[in-house]
Amino acid sequence: MNAAVRCSRPPPPADDAPRRALQAAMVVCLVLLAAEAIAAAVAHSLALAADAAHIASDVLAIAIALLATHASAWPPTTTGTYGWRRAEVVGALLSVVTTWGLVVWILISALERGAEVIQCATDPGRRDCEPINAKIMAIIGIFGMSMNVILALVLHGGAHGHSHGTLATNTMHHAHNHSHSQSHSHNEDHNHSHNHNHDHDHNHSHGHHHDTHRHAYGGEGSDGLVDVVIEPDTAGFLVGYSDMERDEDMETVHSLMPETHSHSYESDNMNIRATMLHVFGDCLQSLAVILAACVMWIGNVWTKGYYISAHSYYNLADPILSFVFGIITIFTTTSLFKEVVSILLEEVPASIDYTNFYNELMRVPKVCDIEDLHIWSIGPNFNILSAHLCVKDCSSMKEVNYIVNKATSRCKELGITHTTIQLNHKTTVSVNEVS
Repeated sequence: MNAAVRCSRPPPPADDAPRRALQAAMVVCLVLLAAEAIAAAVAHSLALAADAAHIASDVLAIAIALLATHASAWPPTTTGTYGWRRAEVVGALLSVVTTWGLVVWILISALERGAEVIQCATDPGRRDCEPINAKIMAIIGIFGMSMNVILALVLHGGAHGHSHGTLATNTMHHAHNHSHSQSHSHNEDHNHSHNHNHDHDHNHSHGHHHDTHRHAYGGEGSDGLVDVVIEPDTAGFLVGYSDMERDEDMETVHSLMPETHSHSYESDNMNIRATMLHVFGDCLQSLAVILAACVMWIGNVWTKGYYISAHSYYNLADPILSFVFGIITIFTTTSLFKEVVSILLEEVPASIDYTNFYNELMRVPKVCDIEDLHIWSIGPNFNILSAHLCVKDCSSMKEVNYIVNKATSRCKELGITHTTIQLNHKTTVSVNEVS
């Protein structure tokens, strides 16, 4: 019998805005690639060839981004219980790596071309030197810059999210409630009891004991129903709570938080950002083409009387500017690379202060210590927390529910999408006050 996939909530459907933006960007890139590839061959310009290679890498990056954006909305499976949420992260990583590979090729080519230009400039009689057409370079450079600006605007429209945010933007949508409350005690005998509530709340109580008196109680209503085993010989209890609230519960939490109105990239797609960085690199390369063309045009006219020359030191502007802007492109992508690696290593998200988070949870009533506090991300804007909270003077299950709900709500406010909390107590629980 196949196990059913039980997921707190399904992944959100793929957003049409990023997908449409990426599709439009693909069309623009293909047109620009054709124009620059032809111009690079005619003008014999490394800067133009590098720009065309940048556009080719954009096409690959956009294809990866489209696939990753679509895959991130695929449902979870028994082997991938979070679905394909990290496809977006892997896609962004591939995009950055292809950019860096391209830059390495540009740097090597620039060094080779520079040596060739110097040899041709020092030997005016050499006949195998190819002239660089600065006029074509300038025209295509301006055209490429214009197309890249259009491309950036298209991608900006797909990435720019309109949100009515809170302290934790984009963590307050499409939620369902699944809470799991567990109490365990173990002795020699085996007595097993289960209480199930089918309003997306699953509460389990397991008792294994010898010659003891056992009670299982459920709290009021289906919200926060918690079963507890009373064991005279037990030193404490555990309550596990996995929180992905229902929409109406989320509205309550949302109403407690300060409302802000923002247009934010917090809701953007990581692959859109990666593609935007590609486009920014293209803009830099187009700028290199324009500047190199201007230097060669003016310099050659001044020294040779014509804007085209195969034996001019001014032709060094082509490989030099390609090299410089290639280095700049690497620096523009390092921040995204660090973010991707941080997610894959499951580090604490950069937007969350671990120490401050610890202190905030310690302010929850009756919490005296915190064990095993872990915060990480599955993907952009999907932060996860698990923690063991040690509580004291907790005499009823109402208090248990209050503590868990208070801690969970605070986690939501601080930017956590999925929260799993376990309460550890040092004394036996009384049920005298349970209603």
